[in-house]
Order: sequence, then structure tokens, then C-alpha cells
Amino acid sequence: MTDLNGKVAVVTGAASGIGKAISKSFVEAGAKVLMSDINVDGGKKACEELKKINADTSFMKTDVSKEEEVKNLILSAEKNYGQLNIMVNNAARPIGGSL
Repeated sequence: MTDLNGKVAVVTGAASGIGKAISKSFVEAGAKVLMSDINVDGGKKACEELKKINADTSFMKTDVSKEEEVKNLILSAEKNYGQLNIMVNNAARPIGGSL
């Protein structure tokens, strides 16, 4: 991964799976990461794991289906870290029946 020192990333759907893995990659590359998810318990747990690598990691509950919550997420990153360089919209919700 590229050196991301001094960069700030927001990752949605970060409590588990791909979002957590993306967050971990960014943290390992030196980025400050604001993780978000609707799963508060899972998000906080994932965040605590990644804080062991980089203390500049935080979590914020966000439902990406609600525009105001997404705006607040972006504003929070800018307020707490002074900028926003990377935004990963990984959050997803299954729709419809089975495959």
C-alpha cells in the first residue's frame, strides 16, 4: 500500500468484512481513519483493534441511507482531523430475494 501518512480517510461499513479490512490497510499505511457503520458494537470493537496500530482511529455511527448522517460524518472528519482526503463508501444493505 502507498504511504498514507498525513492523510485522513473515512470508511463506511467498517465494522466487519471488507470495510474493516480497508480500514486496517489504511491504518497500517499511516492514515488517520474515521470508521463508520450502523453496527455500533461491532464498529467500536473494530476501532479498538485498529487503535493498537494507530491511535488516530475513531468510530462514528452512521446510517448511509440518511443524508444528514453522511453530512455529519464528513463534517466530523474535517473537524477532528482538519481535512478529508479519502472517502470509501463500502456500506451496503441486501435488497430483494436470494441469488
